[in-house]
Amino acid sequence: MNEKHIQRTVADYLDNLQLLWCHIPNEEKSLSILKQEVSDDAFWGALTEMEQQGRKKGVPDVVIWESPPKEKYSNRKGLAIELKSENGIATDEQQEWLHRLTEHGWLCALTHGLEEAMDVIEKAGYT
Repeated sequence: MNEKHIQRTVADYLDNLQLLWCHIPNEEKSLSILKQEVSDDAFWGALTEMEQQGRKKGVPDVVIWESPPKEKYSNRKGLAIELKSENGIATDEQQEWLHRLTEHGWLCALTHGLEEAMDVIEKAGYT
């Protein structure tokens, strides 16, 4: 299963749980779709505007803004997950985001495949 399908499945799951969460669509793959739809000037203008507004490389794919219900994680501010396919590799920026969020009190995970992502959500107590 590719990352797009993992993201969609996790999104449906979290919506069904009615959690306060989001996906920040700033990955390069999403932007490449935009590039196919508009002129080069429009694309680079939009990208520049996004960066001026605070677009950051490596932001985790899933951010759950509620503290994990599981008692051993209840002191964490929320859960941030970087989703990867089974063979996906995290970028340096993605690893840095997870590291820094952990330092700031977040529960963070780099997952490979849908099963691993769902397992992290369950173990944190959201289900």
